[in-house]
Amino acid sequence: MTQYTLNPAHVSERLQGSVRVTKTHLFTVAASGQSRTFGRVTWRKPGPIVAWTKQGQVRTFGKARGGSSTPFGSFRDFAHYGTAMVDPGKVLVGSLASGTTLDSGQPSGMRRIWCDVTPPREFLDGSGNRVWPRAAFMGLGVRVNGMAANSAQYIDGAQVEVVPKARTGPSAYAPARSLNVVVRPDRLNYCPNPKLDVDASGYSGSGVTRVAQGSGWAAQVDGSVAASLGSAPAAGKPGQIWTVRATVMGPKGRTATLRIHDGDTFLNGSVTWTFTGTPQEVTVPATNTGTGSAPRLNVYPSGTWAGGDLLTLTNVLLERASSFNAQPGAYFDGGSGIDYLWDASASVGTGPSYYYRDRVTRSYLLNRLLQENCPLGVIPPVPQFAVLPSE
Repeated sequence: MTQYTLNPAHVSERLQGSVRVTKTHLFTVAASGQSRTFGRVTWRKPGPIVAWTKQGQVRTFGKARGGSSTPFGSFRDFAHYGTAMVDPGKVLVGSLASGTTLDSGQPSGMRRIWCDVTPPREFLDGSGNRVWPRAAFMGLGVRVNGMAANSAQYIDGAQVEVVPKARTGPSAYAPARSLNVVVRPDRLNYCPNPKLDVDASGYSGSGVTRVAQGSGWAAQVDGSVAASLGSAPAAGKPGQIWTVRATVMGPKGRTATLRIHDGDTFLNGSVTWTFTGTPQEVTVPATNTGTGSAPRLNVYPSGTWAGGDLLTLTNVLLERASSFNAQPGAYFDGGSGIDYLWDASASVGTGPSYYYRDRVTRSYLLNRLLQENCPLGVIPPVPQFAVLPSE
């Protein structure tokens, strides 16, 4: 058995007999010309190598078994680095311009700090070809600047998670080996503040005010002055299909048009009607997907409106549809009954609304199921209701 140690200065050698590579250096091997190997050759991945670039012709006779090369640093600890540092292997984690710091002006007690980071990118060769698809490894590290001698920093509750693209900051801390269970609703009214229980927050229109209407409240504008009256924008994503239902009222004989705006452009679906002088429900389906992420409905007075002609809007239902021209269901909000909830992250009456069929019974059964079936060492979670789904 002949043993060789590859050296960057002697990359072209004549190898005879049974060869075993016992040591490698971290360097890029570029082979050009013609290489011929006879006999049985076995090579294994002894450690990280940046890349193996082959040019010309390579021929192997006999049996050969090989392993792929690995970019330098792929199995090393990742490190947090400044965005101006050179990182040709794309193995480090770059920080976005968001997060918190703990400086000398902060209190000495425990305090939660966080930052948003971008994952490492794929390793590409000089021609832009993918050499190594990056795996989703993640390690958490903390650097303390100016640490005084014989002093200490205490770290607890470390947390790493993948968050939706639109969100900034971490979710509530969860202990290790725990589950996070979010229950999807049977129906979801995405419109925040749908019936103005608290105020007219989020509603748009020239001179919009909150007024009593029937047993509830409504947003109101002077139809001869305001170009439109819009509901509070919801949290959506591009590519979704929306359908709406709302209760409107205006002077008898006046006309208006209701349209859906997704924060970027108007969707094609719309409806025009004539007011009866009393509250009436109006619905409109969408006929195309949106490109924006803040859907809302807008009511536009049309024709001639005299000064003092009042337009009101309330009981707004904004639902996602699974197909074009789907009609919206009946209006509901978080106060519609025992199976309905207001959004857990907002004040009562101001956020989206959720409907869970047989919520009390299903919640009890789900709790029992989790308690009886969680693996040993896993803390049975409390199912979360009234939380916007990630998708």
